[in-house]
Amino acid sequence: MTRAVWLTGVAVAVGSAVGVGLYFGSGARWSQGLGLVLLAAAAATAVQLAVLARVRPMRLRERPPRLVTFRGRDWELGRLRRQFDDLRRPGESNGAIILPIHGMPGVGKSALARELARDLADEFPDGQLYANLGNAGNIRAEAEILSRFLAALRPGEAVPASTIERSARFRSFTASARVLVILDAARDQDQVARLIPTGKDCAVIVTSRRDLGPALGVRSFRLDVPDMDGALEMLRAVTNTAANDEKFAIEIIDRLGRLPLAIRAVGDAVVRDRIGLPQAARGLRELAAGMAEPERKETDDDGELSDDLQIVYERIESEYARLTADEQRAFELLSLVQTPSLVPWMLIPLLGLDSDRGDQAEIASIVSRLAERQLLDLAGLDQVSGLDRYRFHPLFRAFAQTRLRGSGVDTHWPMRRFDEVYQEAFRLAGEEPPEPGSLPYSHPLEEAPLPDRWVRAEYRNLLRCVLATDAAGRDEVCWRIAAQLGDAVPDEVDRRDVMAAFEVAGWNADTGHDPHALIRVQLARGRFLGRLGGYRQKGEEFPGLAEAFAVLDTAAAAANNDASRHSARLEAEAHRRIAEALLRAGYLRDADHELHRAALLARRVGDRDTERLIDLMRVAATYGLRSIGEPPIGDDDAELTFCYGWARAEVLRREGDWRAASTVLRGLLPKFEDDASRAAAILLRLAELRLDEFQADRRNRRHTGARAVHRAAEALYRFQHMHDHVGAVRARGVLVRALLACDRGGDALEQYQYATMDAEAVEPLLWHDRAPLWAGLRWAEGELLRRTGDGAGATRALVAAALVFHAHGDPAGEAGALASAGLSRLPADAFSGEPAGRAPVAWLERADDAPLRVGEPFTVGYSITAPALTQSLPPAGARRVTVMLDTDGADVTPRARSARLDAWAPLNEQVFTVVPVRPGPLRMRIALYDADQGALLQRTDLAQQDVVPSHDSVAA
Repeated sequence: MTRAVWLTGVAVAVGSAVGVGLYFGSGARWSQGLGLVLLAAAAATAVQLAVLARVRPMRLRERPPRLVTFRGRDWELGRLRRQFDDLRRPGESNGAIILPIHGMPGVGKSALARELARDLADEFPDGQLYANLGNAGNIRAEAEILSRFLAALRPGEAVPASTIERSARFRSFTASARVLVILDAARDQDQVARLIPTGKDCAVIVTSRRDLGPALGVRSFRLDVPDMDGALEMLRAVTNTAANDEKFAIEIIDRLGRLPLAIRAVGDAVVRDRIGLPQAARGLRELAAGMAEPERKETDDDGELSDDLQIVYERIESEYARLTADEQRAFELLSLVQTPSLVPWMLIPLLGLDSDRGDQAEIASIVSRLAERQLLDLAGLDQVSGLDRYRFHPLFRAFAQTRLRGSGVDTHWPMRRFDEVYQEAFRLAGEEPPEPGSLPYSHPLEEAPLPDRWVRAEYRNLLRCVLATDAAGRDEVCWRIAAQLGDAVPDEVDRRDVMAAFEVAGWNADTGHDPHALIRVQLARGRFLGRLGGYRQKGEEFPGLAEAFAVLDTAAAAANNDASRHSARLEAEAHRRIAEALLRAGYLRDADHELHRAALLARRVGDRDTERLIDLMRVAATYGLRSIGEPPIGDDDAELTFCYGWARAEVLRREGDWRAASTVLRGLLPKFEDDASRAAAILLRLAELRLDEFQADRRNRRHTGARAVHRAAEALYRFQHMHDHVGAVRARGVLVRALLACDRGGDALEQYQYATMDAEAVEPLLWHDRAPLWAGLRWAEGELLRRTGDGAGATRALVAAALVFHAHGDPAGEAGALASAGLSRLPADAFSGEPAGRAPVAWLERADDAPLRVGEPFTVGYSITAPALTQSLPPAGARRVTVMLDTDGADVTPRARSARLDAWAPLNEQVFTVVPVRPGPLRMRIALYDADQGALLQRTDLAQQDVVPSHDSVAA
């Protein structure tokens, strides 16, 4: 018997006893009257008790079984359980507790609802009722669902014919019961209203694609895609695989947009077809390439996976089919905009509409309805227009593009109109402004820089706009937009396209009237290249850090030639950007040297904003600095936000509070998801923090090691995705150590072999035996050797790595490598016994070692070795040098070469062409000068050569 029925019975007994006593025990008429009233009330209550006892629900079923493949939703379950507990408090709910869950198709609402029901089963001893309110566009009748509910509550009893009677009976049955009702796939609140139980001890879980919370008077829980760790758990649960192939698993999950239904579909295909995760990842990669290039021939792999993903497209189709014709066309055309997020006004040119306010309002309404149906996601406010931004899930974009291609619409003209309107959105101070309301927004490029987050969101559109304005002859707009493109490296943007944009912008800047135009474009170009390491691939050279330094040095020198305050700011910016690139590469001492130069310039002109950034960057570069000041207000200044968060995490890391440092970085990650370079750097630092924690804290090491593997593999995938081979080598080095921490020696060896192969293609500036990148791989190699039992080899490798970290002012790297070797400090014999300084290297090249002849050219090469790793470190910072070849018996081309002499890397080979002009002894001397101060740094005499007469002279 339920508690309510039991209490009612007690009330009947007490009322009856008191009523009899008053009626028969007193002669007073008022007492007898009151007794009759109490007896009548008790009789009525007894009748009610009989009814309640007859209609009390039976136990429907035991606790629902756990879904074997349900994983990765612990946080969401906990959040809903807390919401349930809050609503149970007195006064919080007048009737049954309602827990609505909404989200996009395929996000896992039904699975979460069932698991939540399982978790709450003990709270509802009278059982659970489940109903699917409709699938694939079909709505189940309310009468049918009520009939099933009544049959479950009272088996064998007749079910009323009308829906109203069924609803009344359902409410009556649940009035005093403790039943949990699950209403899955609700369309709207009307479909739910009559299916909600009346008892205050009941609860109902409602899932829907729409937010039904306001209509139901409660807050709906929006279910989003899981985080990467949760998605990995889902994939492994479906494929029943061990924790391996993380990099390919992460690629699969990323290409599926972490959508649980898609993860399940691909996981089922992996099991059914007995294919590995690498093959599945390749199939999705080719499928994505096929979407980008429709004329490309489909392969077997991507064709099969396309069929497996059909279940996802069917769910999207069921929502798409409910759109109006205008909404469907808008949904399809928006997929042409290849940016991470978009604003509603973009539909105006795509649809060929006028830019009047009526059209803008209608367009905003259409996009808002698409978001209500979960076909688009909200992505925050647009910093320029103040409008809401929206984004496509990758599979929803693929669906829209497929529908668009199937419609036969010519997409050339919509995109041409889009580019024209986009260009008109930019104007220069002094030009005629657009008519009010004629454009969704306009931005005066000369008055203020474009907001950082807006540039990241619009990067691909801006890139196209640079080339379009160049073709249209709008020189100043061209270079001003390009000057904003250096602070981000978006995913899947070909660096060759970006470099082409900088090149045309440089031409336009050089021919304009602004004396600082070319410097600003050079700064943007240098910033972009500083985020990416150079490498060689299939015979093609891709520029990276070396060219970034060259461009930024040129910009600094040009700014230094002008005495204006603005030029001083630009020179400070150039040095700060050089320092930023050095920090990313691990050259901490050199970075601090450049930051010091930048700080002096910024202080001289009173540039407080730049000084603040420099102070934060110096915390990362200098181990002893810990002061970071107050956090920035808001996130509008993206660079300040990033520098503060990174510095804060670094201070916490030095204090040994790895979890707090990880929390700071995890909070930073969503703000820079659209900047692949920063996102990858954050992920890699999170992996390093997990390894620090693994070494220091022996509690829960299995979980910590696994998270280190996940973050390193995720960073590797992000670096590879944006073709940053240097970052990929660094990530593999960390991944090797993380895998060893998880006792996965075979996987670690495989990753180390890949890393060493990749490193050979990295630009020489970053790959030599004094480079931090080299030290990172030596650290990984040392831990591998230790695992295989080669203790002596492991110690040599680890001490060598620690020595390089020491030379670059990286105490964390030094201490970590030494700890792996079981040492607390560098041994005295670790330092080189060679004399300090750098030795010149010169050579002569001629064909087949033939004698030197008058008039026949030969080449002379020159370089300088890296400094020896002695206890006295060389001065920090690079310098610009001039190399000259002097001779009194030959013509030399060129007479001098300018180069950057890095503090640790060997000097790039400097080659001269020499043509003897007379026979006899030929003396040559190479002189090295400081290009800024003119001081002679080094002089090298080459061995004397004998020149013979030319063949013509001999014949004569």
